[in-house]
Parts: sequence; structure tokens; C-alpha cells
Amino acid sequence: MLPAGRAWCSSMPRANRDERKYPDPDRFDVRRKPSDHLAFGRGSTCAWDEPRRIEMRALFEALLPRVARFEVLESDLALNNTLRGLGTLRVRVH
Repeated sequence: MLPAGRAWCSSMPRANRDERKYPDPDRFDVRRKPSDHLAFGRGSTCAWDEPRRIEMRALFEALLPRVARFEVLESDLALNNTLRGLGTLRVRVH
């Protein structure tokens, strides 16, 4: 319970990084299922979010039957006060 008059700030960079739930929570894992938890919102902030999800799903569905594995060559985080994402993700496709 937050006492009356106290300030509060939500921090999205913690999303899907609970070390009790996910082993190695800081590692990017495309197979992680972020929908197997309770949350209070979807986080959609852009009109292009849903078309982008559809495109990425189509891309991965086309690639996965043809690809043995993805090897991460380089990655770095792009951090700000409210979001957590990748600034760079270079991969080799095998």
C-alpha cells in the first residue's frame, strides 16, 4: 500500500526480467514467453505496433523451417528512463 501523499513512478525496464521467473533475465531470448505472467497493461504506444508484430511473426514463420539456429554476434542495450530495448543486435543465421 502506497501511503497518501507519496510519489510513485512505474519502471518498465523491469518487465520480463524477474530472476525468480526467468533464468538469466538480462539475456535476450526470443523464445521467452512474456505473456505467462500477470500485468496491468499492454504497453502499446504506437499505431504501428500491431502491423509490426504481424510482420515479425510472418518473417519468423518463414525463416524458422529453413534456419538451424541464430548466433548472436553483437548486442548492446539502448536504455532510457522508461523503456528497455536493443540498440544493436547483429546475428549470424545458420
